[in-house]
Amino acid sequence: MMMKACYSYFFIFSYRIMSKKVYNMNVKTNFLKWECEVRRNVNK
Repeated sequence: MMMKACYSYFFIFSYRIMSKKVYNMNVKTNFLKWECEVRRNVNK
């Protein structure tokens, strides 16, 4: 039980710090994936 509580706290703490960076990274990677898919479909 103690480990779970510590893990949850750590996760929330990390998430608050990293959320903005992760969000920006995800937006960039999703855009790149989308761009790749569009190019792939255009090439077909």
